[in-house]
This record gives sequence, C-alpha cells and structure tokens, in this order.
Amino acid sequence: MKHSNCIWLMVLTLLMPLQSLAASQWAKEAEVVSGGQVVADEDASNAQAVTRADAGIYTWWTLDTAELSHGRYAIYVRARSLDGQARSFSESVKIDGQLVDTLSATVDHSAYRWYRLGFFDFANGQTLLLADWSSPSLQVDKLIIEPIVSAAGADIAGGNLVADSGASTGQAIVRQTAGPYTWYVHSVSPPHGNYSVYVRARALGAATTFTQHVVVNGKTVAVKATEIGDSNYRWVRAADFEYTGSNLRLSDYSSPGLAVDRVALVQSKPKDETLSLYHLWYGNAHLAGIHTQQAEAVAGGSVFDDELADDARAVSRDSVGIYTYWTPAASQLVVGQSYTVDVRARSLDGGTHSFGMVARSNGNVLAEKSSAIGSSVYGWYKALNSFVYDGGALTLGDWSDPGLAIDSIRLTRTAVETSGDGYRRVGFFAQGNPSAPGITETAARVSIVPVNAQTTYAYFRDNGSTDRYKVMVGTSTDAGLNFEVRAQPVIDTSTTLNVPGYGVMDNAYDPSVIRTSDGYQMVFEASGPQQRVSSLLAHSADGLNGWDVRGPLVKSAQSNGSASTPNLIRRADSGELYLQWVNVHEFSLLTSRHQASLSYLTTWNPGAVWPQPAAVFTDTDFGQLPQAAAGSWDDKNFGSGSVLFEDGIYYMAYEGANHPFCEGNWGIGMARNSEATLADPGAWEKSSLNPWLKAINSGTCWISYPHLSKLNGHYYLYYQHPEIEWTPTGQINDIYRRRISVESE
Repeated sequence: MKHSNCIWLMVLTLLMPLQSLAASQWAKEAEVVSGGQVVADEDASNAQAVTRADAGIYTWWTLDTAELSHGRYAIYVRARSLDGQARSFSESVKIDGQLVDTLSATVDHSAYRWYRLGFFDFANGQTLLLADWSSPSLQVDKLIIEPIVSAAGADIAGGNLVADSGASTGQAIVRQTAGPYTWYVHSVSPPHGNYSVYVRARALGAATTFTQHVVVNGKTVAVKATEIGDSNYRWVRAADFEYTGSNLRLSDYSSPGLAVDRVALVQSKPKDETLSLYHLWYGNAHLAGIHTQQAEAVAGGSVFDDELADDARAVSRDSVGIYTYWTPAASQLVVGQSYTVDVRARSLDGGTHSFGMVARSNGNVLAEKSSAIGSSVYGWYKALNSFVYDGGALTLGDWSDPGLAIDSIRLTRTAVETSGDGYRRVGFFAQGNPSAPGITETAARVSIVPVNAQTTYAYFRDNGSTDRYKVMVGTSTDAGLNFEVRAQPVIDTSTTLNVPGYGVMDNAYDPSVIRTSDGYQMVFEASGPQQRVSSLLAHSADGLNGWDVRGPLVKSAQSNGSASTPNLIRRADSGELYLQWVNVHEFSLLTSRHQASLSYLTTWNPGAVWPQPAAVFTDTDFGQLPQAAAGSWDDKNFGSGSVLFEDGIYYMAYEGANHPFCEGNWGIGMARNSEATLADPGAWEKSSLNPWLKAINSGTCWISYPHLSKLNGHYYLYYQHPEIEWTPTGQINDIYRRRISVESE
C-alpha cells in the first residue's frame, strides 16, 4: 500500500487498554424477566427458556441507575428458532418510560446462538426498561448487556480537530485530503476473540469513503471500505476480524469530506458461562487451576516478532539475565495448594542453553530449577517442580543464559482440591454401597451424558472379575461428580457375543454415548478372537436397559491399522450423526483421526444392506483430519477425543503426543469446525494455544481420554490422569474433571 508510510509516521496516542472490555456486564435468564411461557429446555443455560405461540413479549427487564452507570452498551440475546425458520426478535429500549431505540435481530437457527441486537446510550434518566415484541415460535434463553469501550476522535486524532456540536465531546476530526482520521493503539493486548470496529461519522457534503485498517502484531489482518453519505452522525460497522495477537492497532486511510466523532471496538460474543468454549479457544477462559501468561506480558528481556510463537511474539536476551518476571494475583492462588511451573521455549541457534526459574514468596525461595533447552522448535519444559503456596506475595522469575526465545509460562495447581467445583477426582462407588469401589480398575475413557437437571450418566469400561472388558454405566445425582455403578453391564461380554456383520466379540470398551430423539446411541471399541479393533454401534431406549449391539461401523481390514476410541457427533441443525475414529498405524508409527457420516458408513456399498459383512466399512484411512506438522507436540498422535457444539461452532478436546503409543510427551488440545463445514474432515483446525493440559511426566500415556461435557449450564473437561499422587506400583489412573470458566478481566 503506497500510503502506509504516512500512517506509520503518525504520532501515536495510547488509549485506555481494552482489558476493561466486557469486564462489567448485566445478565438475566429469560425466565426471570419472562413475558412469555417458561419451558424446560436442556440446551438453555440453566435448562429453562421462554417461548410464545403468538407474537408478543418474551422478556421484560428493568434496571435503575443504582445498577447501571451511564455509558454506551451492547445488548445480546441467546435464542433459537423452534422450526429453523427466520424469526424476528425486536428489543425496545426505554429510559424513564420514553422509547429511545428499537434493536432487532433475525433468529434463523434451530440451535441456540448469541445475537448482538445493537447498541444504546444510557446518558440520563433513572430507569432503563428492555422489553421485546417479537415473532412467535422462538425460544429465548438469556439476555446480556455489556459496556462498550470507545474513544473520541479528539483523543486519537490523525486529522484536524474542529468544533462540532453534534460530536459526543463537541469536537470532531476532519480532513481536506486523503489520509488517516484516527489512529487507535492498544499497547496491552485486549482479550482474544472475534471483533467488530465501529466508527461514528458523518459526511460533510457528498458521500465519501471511510477505509478501516486492522493491524495485529505489525501485520494487516483486515481492510474494509465503507461509504458514508448521511449528513447526520451515525455508527458504521467499519471492520470485522479475529484477534489472537498481543498488539492491536486500528487506523484508517480515508477520503476527505468526513467528520469522525468516535471509534469503538466490540467483541462479537458476550463474556458468559454459556460461552466458555469460545473463550477457552481464545485463551480468555481457563481450566480451573491453570494460569498462563505470554512472556512479553511479564518480560524482562527484549520482545521480538516470532511467527513460531503462539501469538507471534516472544522474549529473548543477548546476555545473561531475566527473560520473565511474573507476579500472579493472589486471587488466582490457593494457600496450601501445590503448584508447578512450565515454560514454552526454544533455542534460537539449536545449541543447549540453561533456563533457570525461581519462585519466591515475600523474599523466601519456595522452589528453583535449571532446565536445559536445546531444540530450535518450541516445546513445554518443566521450569519448576512442585511447591506449596504459603499465602505471600508470589513472584516467578528467571536468571538465564542468552540465546533462548521464551513464548509463554504456565502456573498449574497440581494438588486435588476437594472443597470446590473447579478441580476434582471423580468417584465410582458400588450399587447401593457408597463406601465400596464400583470398578475394579481405572474407568479409562468416560462418556458423560446429562439426562436432566438432577441425573447424569457415565459410561466406561471395566473388566470385573473376568479378563474381558465390559461397558458399564453409573448414575450421578450430584452434577456428575460421583457415580453409583450399576452391577449389570450395559454391554456384557461375560459370555461371548456374536455381532451381526462382525462375528465373535469378547471385549467392549471406550464408549461414546449421545442422546437422540429416539433414545441413546453408543459407539464403542471392540475386539474378538479373529477380529481387529473395530468401532461398533449400539442403541438403547432409556440409556440403561436393553442395549442392542447393531453392528460394526468401521472395521480394520489391515494388520497394521485400527478403528479405535470412536466418538459420535450430532449435527445441531439436522440431527445427522457423524463418527470419528482413531487409526493406529503400528508400522508407520502414526496415530491419526478420521471422520465420516453414519449414513455414508452404512450405505457406501449399494450391493449390501448394513450390517451385512459386505456393507461394513473397512477403509480406516478414510476421512482423515489434518495431522499436526512435524515437530509439533502432537505430530505423531491425534488421538481420542470428544466434541461439543456451541453457538455455531463444534469444539473438540483431544489427546495428543509426539509418539503413537504410551511413550513420549502427552497432552490435551482443542480443535474446532464450523456448522457449515462439519461434514468436511479437512476443515478441523487446531488451536494455536495447544496444549491446554500437559502431562507432568513423559514415558507413559499419563494424561488421556478427554471428554467435554456441559452440566447444568457449566462446562467440564473429564480425563484420565494419575495426577501428582501417582506411584509406579500402586496408583491407578483416576478420572479427574476440571471446570472450564471465563476468567474475570
């Protein structure tokens, strides 16, 4: 762009950092401010929603100035169309009884989504009323209003400042020649996510063009030109972009003939527990007990651009000294709990350099360690072994060799907290006897299925008194924390089963279960005396009784392959089912992940009716998801996982490693796919912030079998892990769960 030098030479004024974006919000469940009929809805944030059979009021929400300060706000509604047809939701904004605006959105999806209705100003008055008059056949779950952080053109001038009574501050920015009106810089990174840029502007004469540029870490990520012809001020949507960097700059290079009043930056999704997966993807949410900081945010060295780093920036030094110095907030720590520290780093020259970390509390050394880093590829290194937080002012700092690049550091609570909901060991007890164990060994992979607000099922494997694995089920009445295990297996291999299209099956394990309109569907891994590892399908009307093994969906025909640890995905819009499975290539030493629709797997051969043997799909290499690049933490293992849908996106938690078997370094990562491209296995993308959890040791699987679940409006990650209490001779791999929650800004 030939005009870019003009922009870069502007004198910059730093504005309020956007950490305050969405820091305060007001939220209401629709049924609390209901004007319609309250109904049970498992997909709603607290299992209740509001609906109407005719046009009218769904919600009626009143606030006063004791609750709401003056300012500009965005309003969001979480809603869905009962039949998938386009419906209008129109919100009236009244201040002291006077209508000031009507904000609308078209709700056109059968699955819940958040809709940003628009913006309103609350500058004067005592009472704010938000009420809708909307189309029938919607279900409305929740309302949120959030303050918008904006800046006056007078404070971010790139043009000429003039008096203008129509501007919010009585002053606006104008230009007589093409060039920048505004230059909006955030030296501290706002929360990652999807954003829109709005500008309040008007035309001084004929219609003219405002062109917005979005620059992230020095690279232009979005450019949009918008024609403005109204002589009265109005807000214009000037750009949309995805932000995962550490430095954001908003600037324009626009035609003359405008008056520019304000610039605003608005995140597309509100911060809410019902959006934890969205915020987890962008690093604005966390798994309880884990806190991660970018090195440049706690830098003691030189910050430089590094495309290999998570956010394209890292910290380096050319002499011995401090790379990072971090003082975690006391609110993030629990007195008496054990913690470890990891660092994500690489060697700049491929030689081995020492990274030395120390933890101090009120000047007292709690732990120190030196780590040798010799790889030119980023990896996670154990910077500090376990230490106990004593309640003092904790600082984490290093004194290290030159020649390293430090990307991020991570503080993880490793002791199990039994008093809270954030981080717990899951219990399995015998039927009718809470004091007795309900399983004979680790449950390994668990599949958590919410039945209603009071009851949750867990499906898992156990071998009982025999050497054959069976699929068991447990029932929880404490929101998925402790399960009473039924004595009778749901898939019982105590006696040999002869499965249609498969033959003899004597082991069944690693299930994945979902509820559908006609009951419960299960896929599980199975094997037999003459059979390779395969993925089989079963069905039950109530999830507890009468499980019918219908046949194999994918069966490996090769001695070096498998169709293992399968999981089911249900399309939110149509209900269509997809199968994912894992193929372990024993000769090529690669574990890959694959996907196909159940309809394809059962009808691919028109010459046979499933589950006839000729109809069983045997190409376990079909539909491969993208494997990580060589040298990545998960390049050799894209393993077991589970998928949840949220607001138009499917999120997957998966196990990964740099080895296909139980060796190497294991962790848990996240991938996503959109509603429109779910059928395409190649459309899955992995998060640049992976891994979200990392095993504390290498050499065994250690951390595996992740399962995402939403229970009573809260998200949890279940997984198998020995945690800190593992010993080589006695401790089995227990099942733990961590709460996923949105961090307060």
